[in-house]
Amino acid sequence: MLSPRVLAAALGLTVSMLAAPAAQGAVVTGGDVQWGVKESFRNYLKMAFTAGDMQPSDGATQSPPPGAIGTSDGGGPFRFPITGGDAPSTSRVSVGTRGKVHFTGHAGALDFAIYNVRVVFDGTASGPCLIADADSKRFGGTGAVQSYRNVRFAKLNAAGISPTGGGRTWTNVPATLTPEGAPAFAGFYEPGTELDPVTFTYSAAPGSGTEAGACEKRGTVVTVPPGSKPPASTPAGATLKLGKPNRGQLSLLARGRYVRTKVRVSQAGKVTLTARGRIARKTRNAAKVSKRATGPGVVTMRWRLGKGARRELARKRKLKVKLEAALPGAAKPATQRFTLKAPKVKKARKR
Repeated sequence: MLSPRVLAAALGLTVSMLAAPAAQGAVVTGGDVQWGVKESFRNYLKMAFTAGDMQPSDGATQSPPPGAIGTSDGGGPFRFPITGGDAPSTSRVSVGTRGKVHFTGHAGALDFAIYNVRVVFDGTASGPCLIADADSKRFGGTGAVQSYRNVRFAKLNAAGISPTGGGRTWTNVPATLTPEGAPAFAGFYEPGTELDPVTFTYSAAPGSGTEAGACEKRGTVVTVPPGSKPPASTPAGATLKLGKPNRGQLSLLARGRYVRTKVRVSQAGKVTLTARGRIARKTRNAAKVSKRATGPGVVTMRWRLGKGARRELARKRKLKVKLEAALPGAAKPATQRFTLKAPKVKKARKR
């Protein structure tokens, strides 16, 4: 029997192509992104004349921590825990994180916060990239804070870099500041400025794996009046998949019985399952239940049609239903559509 190396040579393949690939069609369930934003910027904040600070929060951490003012020691990179994402293939991966880092300096003249960091390998000419939300005011400008949402903050260059760990670890991917990222970074650096490299490792489970985000996103900008708080931002990266009722479950629903529907989620949160149908000439809720997911995995929802929907089905003999599962942080709900038919009424036999 030919060895893998001999077989690879015969087929014109490289040994690296025979390495264990990442699971195809996977839902990201955990991991972390390590990124320091920019080392020289962190060191600058710890100079005596800057008197700056950096505060990680909401799950973000820094190791090692920065030194005291005047040491020019900005500490190590930040770690952002991964909350979810999608991995249709090794080359198409999208991960979302939680955590925020707030940078300040020069007695408040420098104010920049970055959070909801997402790393996207979308297989397009504009990717891979790092997308983030940011709140900042232009350094040396007015006191108005601008809030940036879904900004393509950094361009990543994965050329010549191969993932390890079964295709789920990318190490030291070079990053450069984009034209959209420059104003979000308080105008402190010009587009094209080299940022810290990005490293991320993720775990995954079998799932839909159909969408890996998009680096074409340009985001939105909101100006916040002085003294006001920036608008809340929804954490990104959550994904969910909704199972379709089988014939047995459709029969139970048509007879007013309870069924159990499975929803696969990538992170903790409140899962809401809603069934909608045309009832009394209007689109109404036929059923609605909620259940909290404690983490990535499958949530089983127990539900049945409400009285109004059951009466409509008995009258019309048919009811089209749209079933939706929603999870905070997911870009859109997961949906399934099906038609219920009222059970046939058996005629009594004549004697």
